[in-house]
Formats: sequence, structure tokens, C-alpha cells
Amino acid sequence: MESMQEKALEALSDFEKSSSVNEQEWSIVVYIAYNKETGYYYIGASTKKRDRFSCHLSLLLNNKHININFQNAYNDNKNFEWKYINVCDGKTAFNIEQQLIDKFKDDQYCLNIATSSPPSRAGCKLSEAHKAALKEANKNRVITQETKDKVRAALLGRKRPIEVIEKMRRALLGKKATNATREKLRAAQQKRRLNGVILDSTREKLRAANLGKTHTQATRDKISKNNKGKIVSSEAREKIRLFHLGKPKNPKAIEKTRQFNIGNKYNLGKRHSLKTIQKLSEIAKKQHQSIKMKEKIREGIIKAIGKPVLINDIKYISISDASRILGINEGTISSRIKNTNFQNYKSIT
Repeated sequence: MESMQEKALEALSDFEKSSSVNEQEWSIVVYIAYNKETGYYYIGASTKKRDRFSCHLSLLLNNKHININFQNAYNDNKNFEWKYINVCDGKTAFNIEQQLIDKFKDDQYCLNIATSSPPSRAGCKLSEAHKAALKEANKNRVITQETKDKVRAALLGRKRPIEVIEKMRRALLGKKATNATREKLRAAQQKRRLNGVILDSTREKLRAANLGKTHTQATRDKISKNNKGKIVSSEAREKIRLFHLGKPKNPKAIEKTRQFNIGNKYNLGKRHSLKTIQKLSEIAKKQHQSIKMKEKIREGIIKAIGKPVLINDIKYISISDASRILGINEGTISSRIKNTNFQNYKSIT
């Protein structure tokens, strides 16, 4: 009865009959390393015959072959022979190798581990001992800045495939980062912002990705809880004010506020009286006039009544002006100006 090894060698010979090759292309081969005594065989292909065969033999002799099945079979019985066919190009060689592997991979005497050609680690599972050895080898390993820069340069501009992103998402789903990890991430992000590493294009992509998305009620509650009791510094307030200065309100935000007020149980179904409307109109006019006057004072057209103040190196035309902009009580500002502990609060004479 014909063995599987003999069938594999016969299949290789059949490919030889259908292949045409020049003498210059004799280094491109498909081969089978086989042992007649044990019945084991290994299927391979190479674009450099001499180098590949020498590599196989060198690794086997030094007990370092990457294919553990081939190495164990060689250690038990070293009487392996080689049969090969020449083909015209590498693509054809790997195609023939793939066909032979697909046909004989389920045979117990076939020594191939990888099921794809050219060989890859796809589908190969590491043993627990192997995983432990890799973990131990990488423990306390220090990666130099030069290596980090090389890796970053190599990955720069590459986009992860959607399936990879989805796998990563599923792997991290339900996992909670420790407080130490969160602190590290926070510090890293802060460093990136301070160093200006985040590109404008990246900011725009993040903005576009989140555009139109709304937080769930649970997320809103978490944000509210985390921000409760936090004091926004005067510097941060000034930054926010300058950011929104001159920007018109979003029509959607205006409509949302209107809808919110419609459902207010205290004002539900109520309308302002003519007297209240007149009062509101007068207040709005005064506010408008006040804003215009302050603009004129800033431009130096008219002189301010109150004394100007300097808070955090920002000049305000008066205490009331600083109070309105910073959201701090006038009495508090006045007390801080008099208090020597607040060096950043000064009155300009």
C-alpha cells in the first residue's frame, strides 16, 4: 500500500512535469525533506535553494530549528533526504507549496506547522510554558528612546484596519483601568498637550468623530459627580470667556433652552404681563448701554468712574467689571486687593 509520504513525493513530481524553467531560475524550488525509515516529511519552497537547504541543516544540527516537529523527527532519525523541483518564479513556488500543504496537512506524518505559504504565525497557538517564557524574558525590559523613535516613525501614517480596531475594542470591553494606570494616561496626555504634540489635524478628526454624539444619562451623571465641588480658576474662566467672545449662540442650543423652559412647572402656561415686558426691555437696554460704555472706556473714548484693577496680569476697568467677567463677588475682589496674601490682585492708581 502506498504511504502518504510516497503520495506527497508523487504529487511534487506531477508539478515538475507541468513546470517550464530556465537554467537561470534553478534556484527557485519547491522541495520535500523526507525520511524513508520513519515516514515523516516536510514541505517547503524557496527562491534561494542553496541558502535555504543550508539554513535547514544548520538549524537541525544545532537543535535550533523553528519547526519543533521537524527538529524532533530529525533528532530521532537523521536519515532525511531531499527532493525538489525547479519552477519559474517565487509566486508559482509558493502556490505549489500551498497546494501540497492543503492536501497533506492533516496527515500525522506531515511535519508542517504553518498552514499558509509563505509561512506565518497565523493560527498558531502558543503553549502556556512558551507564554510564560516570553513574559519572563520581557520582564523589566527597558526600551531605549532610539528604539521608541524608530517604532513611532515606522507606524506613523499607518491606519489600523477596522477588524483590528474591533478586536481591540472587544478585548478591552468591561475592563477597568487601575487608578495608577489612569494617572499615567492623564500625565501622558497632559505632557502631549503642553508640548504641542497633538496636531491640528488630529484635533479636527477627534472633533469630527464626536460631532453629533450625545452623552448617555449615566455618563452625564458621572461627569456631574466628578465636577461637583471643583473650583474653576480665574485664569480658566478668562480663557473660556475669550474663547466664546464674539461667537454667536448655536441655534440648536437656543432651541434646547427654549424647550427646557417650556417644561418648567413654575412657568408652565404663564405669560409675562405688559408691565413685566416693559421692565425686562428697560433692563436689556441698560445692559446694552453698559456694555457699550465699557467698550468706550476700554478704547479710551471716555474716562472710567471706578478705579481700574489688575487681576492675574489682566486689566479690568473697574471692580464691578472684573466681578462680572470673572464671576467673583465685588466684595471678595475688594478684600483680596487689600489683602497682601493675594499678590495677583492689585488696584491701579
